[in-house]
Amino acid sequence: MEGYSHGLDYEKNKDFELYQNFLLDDVRAAIERRSDSINAGRTSITMKSSVGATPREMVCYIGFSGKLSNQLIRPLFYFIKPKAEYCRNPFKE
Repeated sequence: MEGYSHGLDYEKNKDFELYQNFLLDDVRAAIERRSDSINAGRTSITMKSSVGATPREMVCYIGFSGKLSNQLIRPLFYFIKPKAEYCRNPFKE
């Protein structure tokens, strides 16, 4: 199952905890549909890990029309890394 939240108003999120409620609603819907996983995107791993989500390695394939472009740009992608975020584990080990 996939669940994404786009265009969230962060000021209203402070008052109503919209993001957390969207996330919990996605978890509820996945359980009802007996889904074995939810793809919830890359944002807010801290919030997602609070309900048991674990990050998975992502692979990105990008190709340009010219050989020279591919050869020049490929090395740059080795330096682009997402920032590390704190992952919680709400379950007892």
